This record gives sequence, structure tokens and C-alpha cells, in this order.
Amino acid sequence: MEFSTVDRDMIAFAWCAYGLVALLFASETYVEGARAQARWDLWRVGGLFLSLLWPAYAIAVLVTAVWAGRATLRSTTGAE
Repeated sequence: MEFSTVDRDMIAFAWCAYGLVALLFASETYVEGARAQARWDLWRVGGLFLSLLWPAYAIAVLVTAVWAGRATLRSTTGAE
């Protein structure tokens, strides 16, 4: 499967946007822990790790919602 230049640019943009959002939330999570003078335990490290992954979960929810909407539209209109 080959991608055109535009496709590659859009994929690169999407990865950069994802990374920026994930980094923003990871830094906020880090600052919250630093302000609370929390020790580095499993929960704090886990929180930082999950703050990097949550945008993927948001994308999964959006894709699921779109697919469910299309399935509902097909079932109500009789389109195959």
C-alpha cells in the first residue's frame, strides 16, 4: 500500500497533533504531581503513561460513534 504525498503529509500532521495533545496533558499531569510533592510511585508513573495514551481512546470512541451512526442510518433507510 503506497501513500501519496498528500496522504503522507496528513498522516505526519495527525501524528504531530496527537503528540502535541498528549505532551500537553502529560506535562500537566507532571506539574500536578510536582505541586503536590508526590513521590514517584506506580500510580504517578501510570498516570503519566495514561495521559500519553488517552487521545487514542478518544479517537477510538469517535470512530465507534461514526460507525454506529452509519449503521443506524443504513438500517433506517434500508440502504445496504
